Amino acid sequence: MRPPVELDFLPDDFSECNDLAASEREKLAHLQDLWWSELEHHGGLPYDTRTMQLFNTPRQQHTPHQSRRYHYVPPVSHIPGWCVTGHRRPVVDDDRNRHHSNG
Repeated sequence: MRPPVELDFLPDDFSECNDLAASEREKLAHLQDLWWSELEHHGGLPYDTRTMQLFNTPRQQHTPHQSRRYHYVPPVSHIPGWCVTGHRRPVVDDDRNRHHSNG
């Protein structure tokens, strides 16, 4: 089963908390069609969907991924808080943008 598709407008919603997929269905469909056409244009087809089979391998020593812990040092691009804390998706509970995870 495919995960749900989200549509976020990053200039107004950098934290990606406001999913526009339901209210902007035409825009979402247009962007999905554009994605597939660009994938084909740049030689990305056939598209490999074996994510878990390729990346769910045992952790090996002496590789960057031998642990589930990572240490980020500056300069680092913006990393969504839910990625750092290991939670699935942030929930904004008030106007001050304090985030709590919904697990």
